[in-house]
Amino acid sequence: MDHYSATREAESEAALSRIPTAKSWGMCVSGDGPPTAGGVMRGFFWFETEEGLLSFVARHIAWLDLQPVRVDIAPVHARVQLALAPFLDGGEPVEHLPPALNPLLQGLTQIEWAGQLSDLLSGDGEYPRSWRDRSRGGRGDDSPIRPAEIDAFIDSIAFPIF
Repeated sequence: MDHYSATREAESEAALSRIPTAKSWGMCVSGDGPPTAGGVMRGFFWFETEEGLLSFVARHIAWLDLQPVRVDIAPVHARVQLALAPFLDGGEPVEHLPPALNPLLQGLTQIEWAGQLSDLLSGDGEYPRSWRDRSRGGRGDDSPIRPAEIDAFIDSIAFPIF
C-alpha cells in the first residue's frame, strides 16, 4: 500500500469512528456503484471543525472507493477541486456539498448529507427528519431528538450502514 492510500485509510477510519458532539461537522457518504457491486454501503464521517471536513473532502472524496468500481480518478479529483473552491473560501455553506459534488462523483461516491450533528438532531430538512424517524424504528416520528435519545441516535448512525 502506498503512503497516500495508507494516509487516506487512516484518516477515513478516524473520521468514521469519531463520536460526534452537537458541534461536530460531518457528512454521510454512500457508494454509487452499480447494483451488481453488492449493495449500497454508507457511513458518517465526523470532524471537529468545518475546515477539517472540507480538507478531508478536498484530499479524499474522489478516492473513498466505497464500491468496487475502477475508473481514472485523477480527472474526477481535478473537477472536484474546482467545485470546492467556493466552499474553501467560505462563501458556500457545507450543506450545499451534495448538489455541488455529486454530479462529479457519479458512479463512485455520493454525499447524501453534510452539516453539523445539531442539524441531524433537530433540523427541518428532509434528510435529518428521515434519519430521526429511522433511528426510532420508522414509526413516523421525525421530531427533534430529545436529550435522552442522543446516545441511541448516534449509535444508529454508526458505520457501516447498509
